[in-house]
Amino acid sequence: LRSAAQEAAARRQAEAEVGLLREEMKRTETTRRSSHEEITRLRQELWETREQLAKSEAGKEKTVAELISQIHQMREQCDTSRVTIQQLEARANEEAVTNSKLRQQLSAVQQERHDSRAAQSSEELARETEKNRMLSGELDETRRHLQECLSKLETTQEETATLKKERDSLAQQLHEQSTKTPPAAIDTTSTDVSLLQETITEARKEIQQIRQNSHERETKLHQHFGGLLQGQKHQLAETTQALKHARHLLQLKCPYQYAEQGGGMTGSPDRASSCKESPETMSPPLRPSNDTMPALQQALSDAQALMKDIQGAKEDRPLQHQDPSLFTSLPPPMRGWQEP
Repeated sequence: LRSAAQEAAARRQAEAEVGLLREEMKRTETTRRSSHEEITRLRQELWETREQLAKSEAGKEKTVAELISQIHQMREQCDTSRVTIQQLEARANEEAVTNSKLRQQLSAVQQERHDSRAAQSSEELARETEKNRMLSGELDETRRHLQECLSKLETTQEETATLKKERDSLAQQLHEQSTKTPPAAIDTTSTDVSLLQETITEARKEIQQIRQNSHERETKLHQHFGGLLQGQKHQLAETTQALKHARHLLQLKCPYQYAEQGGGMTGSPDRASSCKESPETMSPPLRPSNDTMPALQQALSDAQALMKDIQGAKEDRPLQHQDPSLFTSLPPPMRGWQEP
């Protein structure tokens, strides 16, 4: 009994130990299974990580290849731009040389034009001088004719006044005799009066003809000398324009020296050193010569003297059928001109 009890106790202890071992094995199996699942999951994550790394490496290699390709393209573009810049610099140098040549040609053309204008102006002044001399002769002749007409007009007016006095005296005598003399004498006196009236009518017609001729002559003189004065003004405007052009050329050639001479422009001494011509060697500006000025002044003096004579005759002896704008529409004298 005692041994059976010991065996039963030993068997129960063994069964208990087996149960513990079975539980331990179950826990171990559970742990193993969980570990295996964890290992499987970790392996899956590892594979995914490797794939991502592989993809990222491939992307990085592709990006690096693209960057290298872009760098090569940029280098090629830089080389192309450098070549283009060199070509543009060469072209700019060529254009600078061409511009310099064109400036020289332009200066030469402007100088030739200036010389041609100066020669043309000299020829025109010579022609105008000759024309003014001819017009002076015509003006003297016209003045003499006008003086003759005025003297004839004065004589005619004196004769008219005398005839008027005689007519008044004859009318008075006729009136006196009409109360004293017979009708036959009155008829004879009336015949004398009719002759006197015819004489007076003819004198009036002659005076009217003289006045009309004088008016036509004054109109022609006004038209002629008005056109002459307009031509002189036009010539003066052209001379002024030529002077401005010459001053502009002088400013372009020597801006610094021109500023020192009082031209009003500013420049640097470096630019002044590039001016090779001195003011003494430059071509003078266009202006009327000393030979033509006395002729122009004489023509203007004669014209103004003639206008004074005509104005005096108009104020002293007003003509019939005369245009009042004939003397008021004349152009004023040129600037700087003094009355003789």
